[in-house]
Amino acid sequence: MPWLAIPFEDEGCEKLVRYFELWPFHLPIVLVIGADGKIMLKNYDRLISKYGVLAWEAFPFSKEQLDLLPEKAKAAQTLESLLVAGDLDYVIGKEGLKVPVKELVGKTILFFFAMSDSFQCQKFLPMLIEAYHKIKRMDSAFEVIFVPMGGYMDSGAFEFFLRMPWLAVPVDDERIRSLKNTLEAHYVNTLVVIGPTGQTITENAATSLKMYGADAYPFSEERIKEVEMAQTLESLLVAGDLDYVIGKEGLKVPVKELVGKTILLFFSIRRSGTCRGFLPHLIEEYHKIKRMDSAFEVVNISMDKDQDSFDQFSLACHGCRCRSVMRGRNLWNALSESISPTPPWLPLVLQVELSQGTPCIRWRPMEPMPTRSAKRGSRSWTRR
Repeated sequence: MPWLAIPFEDEGCEKLVRYFELWPFHLPIVLVIGADGKIMLKNYDRLISKYGVLAWEAFPFSKEQLDLLPEKAKAAQTLESLLVAGDLDYVIGKEGLKVPVKELVGKTILFFFAMSDSFQCQKFLPMLIEAYHKIKRMDSAFEVIFVPMGGYMDSGAFEFFLRMPWLAVPVDDERIRSLKNTLEAHYVNTLVVIGPTGQTITENAATSLKMYGADAYPFSEERIKEVEMAQTLESLLVAGDLDYVIGKEGLKVPVKELVGKTILLFFSIRRSGTCRGFLPHLIEEYHKIKRMDSAFEVVNISMDKDQDSFDQFSLACHGCRCRSVMRGRNLWNALSESISPTPPWLPLVLQVELSQGTPCIRWRPMEPMPTRSAKRGSRSWTRR
C-alpha cells in the first residue's frame, strides 16, 4: 500500500472498530474524515462500488461534488464500462463460447437479472424468449444478456441458461455485483435496457414487456407512450378468434359492439368472500348507471380455475357480461402489472373510458364491502 497504517498491535485499531460499530462481514469500509476531524462521509466504499473510478472525481468529497456523481456516471456510461473488468472482456454464448464485449458495442442490450430457482423468473422466461425472437426479426442489432443473481448457490443457473437463446455473464462472475450496483438491479426479473451509445434507456422494462410484448421495443418512454396511445378496447379483449364476450345463456357479444362505451372490467374469483360480498353492490350500481347511460357495460373477468365456479359466479352477475376462464386469467396477467402491489385476492374494477377510440385506463379504488358488525343483525361498511 502506498499510504499509511495503524500499527498491527495498536489498541487504537480496536477502539476505532468499536467506535464505528464495524463487523468483519461489513468490510471493506471506507470512511472520509474532514480537516476538522469529523466524519464527512460514511460508506464511501458503496459509491466506489457503484461508480468505480468516477467516484474519486468527487474529491474533496463536498456535497456539491457528490451530487454531481449520478449525472457524471450516466454521461460516462458505455457498454464496455459496464461489462469489461481487466481480462474479463467477454460474455458467454452456447457451449461456453466467449463473445467479446466489443462485438456488442453499438447494439441495444437488455440485461436480464434472474435466478433459476425463482418461480417468477421461470414463469417470465417463455414470454421474454417470444419477445426476443420477434425483436431480433425487427432489429438484428439487439441482444439479451442473462445476469445470474444467485451466485455459486444457484446450482440450476447453468441449466436455466441453456433454455435461453441469448448470451450470459458467467455464474459468480465478479462483474455481476458491479452490474447490480451500477444499474440498481436488486430484484429478480429486472430488465435494464442499454441503448447503442451505452446509455440506459430504461431501468426496468419488465412491465412494458408484459403489457405490450415486442411492440414496446426499444422500451423508451417515447415508444411506451406511442403504444399506450394506440391501445384500444379491442387490443385488450380480442385474442385471435376470441373476439367476443358472453352474456346470459351463452350469447356471444362481439367486442366491436362495445367500442365507444364506458367499460368496467370486474376481476373476480368465486371463492373470495370479498368478491361475493361486493357483487350485490356492483349490480345495484350497474343498474343505476345503465338507466342514466345506456353506453355503459360491465365485463366480468373470471380468475376461477374451473368452469363450474365460473358458471356459478356468472349466474349471479345479473347484467354483467363474462369471458372464459383462461382468457380472464391471461388478461389479468397482462394488466395487473400496472397496479402492483395491490393484493391479487381483492376484487378490482378497471375503468376504461373511451374517447375517440383511445382508452384512458386507471384503477378505481373499491368501495369497502359490507360485513357484520359485532352487534347481531346490524351491518356496517368495513374493510376485511
